[in-house]
Amino acid sequence: MSSSGGGGGGGQRLNKLLVNVKIERSLGPVQVFMSPESRVKDLIKAAVEIYVREKRRPFLEENDPRRFRLHYSQFTFQSLEEEEKLVNLESRNFFMCSRPSPTTTSSSSAGCSSEDSETTVAFKTPFLSINWIDFLL
Repeated sequence: MSSSGGGGGGGQRLNKLLVNVKIERSLGPVQVFMSPESRVKDLIKAAVEIYVREKRRPFLEENDPRRFRLHYSQFTFQSLEEEEKLVNLESRNFFMCSRPSPTTTSSSSAGCSSEDSETTVAFKTPFLSINWIDFLL
């Protein structure tokens, strides 16, 4: 027996997506239900609203969603396009960080504020030298 109300065999559409957004320096992700047709900028806005409404810590210095960027992970510097639809993205888990301040306008800065040299840590071993982003900020 089919649980769908319609006749035969049509594919079911996604109504909502459960998306996890880890905000920089926070302990756990914010869970957001979004329409698959929503855009990245809508997800950023919803995640900021939920974070503020739940009074999570540390408090955000800025509540304006336009001051944040969304990434696939904290280890990628390239942010997602704000007009991209959620259904087209490769993941349902994201990392959100604040944009660099307007005083440091640089066309090459496409990543989080963690791109600053003070937030990267170099781990040196006898075999190789690797730079990692310090995710314990």
